Amino acid sequence: MKCLLVASLGLAVLSAVQAQTVWRCGADGSRYADSPCDGGQVVAVADSRSPEQVRAAQALAAREQRVAAQWVSEREQRERVALAR
Repeated sequence: MKCLLVASLGLAVLSAVQAQTVWRCGADGSRYADSPCDGGQVVAVADSRSPEQVRAAQALAAREQRVAAQWVSEREQRERVALAR
């Protein structure tokens, strides 16, 4: 479930980032920022997917988020039942 949620959030972030400038920062280039940084370099983050692929990925992410939310709700309900015993 955790992997599913991370993948969903990743897709959401990627779709939001595609229109922004991204900077690779730090001496080893392991940090990213949405604003200029010391020694930073602009990173090309253009999305090469077709509009259909983007829509399909967004639909899948939305579906996975709904499933994850349902699982959380079910787990919380089981926990409440267990605590009430």
